[in-house]
Amino acid sequence: MKLYLNGLIFSCVLLLAEHVCCQNNQQVSNFRVVQEDCFSLQETLVRLMNQYKKQAQKSKKIETIQQCLSRAQKLNCIFSIGYCHEMIGSIQFDNGLIDNAIQEYSKSITYYTKLDKNEDLARLQNKLGVALTFQGNYEKGLNAHLIALNLLKKINFQNSELMADVYTNLATVYEEENRGKEVLKYLGLALNIYKSKNNQIAIADVYNNYGKYYFNKENDILKAKKYYEKAFDIKNGYPESISLAVTSFNLGIIYLENLIDLKKATYYFEKTKSISKSFNNVYYEGMALQGLGEICRKNKNFQKSEELLLQAVKLQKSVNSLPELNLCYESLYQLYSDMGNYKLSLDYKLLQIQIRDSIYNQEKSQQFLELERKFKELDRNKELELIQRDQKIKEIEAKKNETILWIVIATFFILILVGWIFIRSLDKQKLLKLENKNAKVKMSALSSQINSHFIANTLVSIKNYINQNEIPKGSEVIDDFSLLMRQTLIKSQESLIPLLEDIEILKLYIQLELENNSHSFNYEINISEKLKIDSIFVPPMLFQPLVENAIKYRKKNLTHPICISFSEADKNLKVEISNPGKKLELNETNQPINQGEGIRNVRDRIDLYNQFHKTNASLAFTNTLNVNIVILTIPFNYERKSI
Repeated sequence: MKLYLNGLIFSCVLLLAEHVCCQNNQQVSNFRVVQEDCFSLQETLVRLMNQYKKQAQKSKKIETIQQCLSRAQKLNCIFSIGYCHEMIGSIQFDNGLIDNAIQEYSKSITYYTKLDKNEDLARLQNKLGVALTFQGNYEKGLNAHLIALNLLKKINFQNSELMADVYTNLATVYEEENRGKEVLKYLGLALNIYKSKNNQIAIADVYNNYGKYYFNKENDILKAKKYYEKAFDIKNGYPESISLAVTSFNLGIIYLENLIDLKKATYYFEKTKSISKSFNNVYYEGMALQGLGEICRKNKNFQKSEELLLQAVKLQKSVNSLPELNLCYESLYQLYSDMGNYKLSLDYKLLQIQIRDSIYNQEKSQQFLELERKFKELDRNKELELIQRDQKIKEIEAKKNETILWIVIATFFILILVGWIFIRSLDKQKLLKLENKNAKVKMSALSSQINSHFIANTLVSIKNYINQNEIPKGSEVIDDFSLLMRQTLIKSQESLIPLLEDIEILKLYIQLELENNSHSFNYEINISEKLKIDSIFVPPMLFQPLVENAIKYRKKNLTHPICISFSEADKNLKVEISNPGKKLELNETNQPINQGEGIRNVRDRIDLYNQFHKTNASLAFTNTLNVNIVILTIPFNYERKSI
């Protein structure tokens, strides 16, 4: 009944507003007059929309506020439109829909900016910063909070609760950036303001942040527990909230993983699940279910553990939360291993590897985009500096005394000449940096390539072992494959690695190729005793594509092994790879007429290596009878230079 009456009152107010706006449109064509009449209704609209917000949050629906937005848009009431977007964003954030919340907050900021409302803008920038930080975009989140901080200082709101909120959120971002002093500084500032206002809920939130800092960054479990319990005791005396669910979950983790009190851990996870479910917060509900599933697994209640973990997987998939989904897969892997169901255990281990790869690729993509953004920003700053310098030169020239005209003219030409030389020098430096960056990206991309057929064949080999019930052998191949993938991802980020490490990775790769080819070939690796393979540095995985070709194009059913030798030749590292196979067709420069992708990649990497190290590394091919030989020559490099 209350909702119906509120709706009726709101409809009447909007009809009145429309009537007023229509009259003004007939009398005055100036749009601003209509807008002023809309603003005269904004206090009524805000009160009504606040009531709608509370009801919509309880029912987890935003249709009511969207109706308010639609009517406000018809009146073109800018403040009301911005306020509606803000409330929709808040509900979306509470429901775990972070991307949607960021979009709504950004729309609201656009409308508030038109009105130059600094307090409202600061509040929105603070909310936007929280959402961006929650998403993992810490730099943009920090920037939003700093904008909010400056806006509040501008209007002398230093001791307001909104300023305390900004301090708390700044501490959260600095915690992610491992800046401990700033974390404690801003948490202390926030706590002082909240205590002066006697805001117990906010004080509890600060205690929760203290606990999170000591748990995650200082590894001080007892201090973290003390602050979490302080926060929980305060919040538990007030109506349930998502904030209470977060604190309860943190205590559950401590009792599950550190203090090993499963009874208390169960209590806190159940509390988190109950609150999250009532607020329709899928993210924390899924995390609580994963914690409860782990407790059941440790209590040997495997059936209940399986049920809870599968529910958690379903919820985390619905919000595309990859890190939490990775934890669920890890728990299922352990669960099925404990149950003796090794097939399902291996399936979830493979899923976990896929999730980890997805997370890694997302992080690397984000890092690359961020570096590109910084590089463009640096270019803009340099261009601005050049413009400012040029302007100063012109101002100095304008102040010259006309009585010494010839001196002024001579100085003018000299300055132009110096400026031209200086600008050309800057342009050359900028171009060189661009070329270096481009070459580095190419080098990184080439060195991180892994043949997709090799991955597919390895997974098929694992599957065959599982189908043949050779679980130990399958597990061994999985371990080798995981080690190879990890080493590849890590080492591919480095420009140079010791030859010893590269040979170990190569051996691991050949061992997996043996599994993929049913041990249908032999190989041998010969290393000269004169070589100091632990102090010679080479580009990572440079030889792997050549070995891959030797295996791929070998002549079948021959006992002659694939030979890989490392030796010294005139202060050069000489790598020779020979295999029995179809005779290569070479051109007049002893290069293959038909070059595959692998050989092209190796040749490109050698060219880039020569460019940066000023060397003459080379790749040559020859064949004798039925044996093809590839010879790679690289000058010795005894230091790890960064490209």
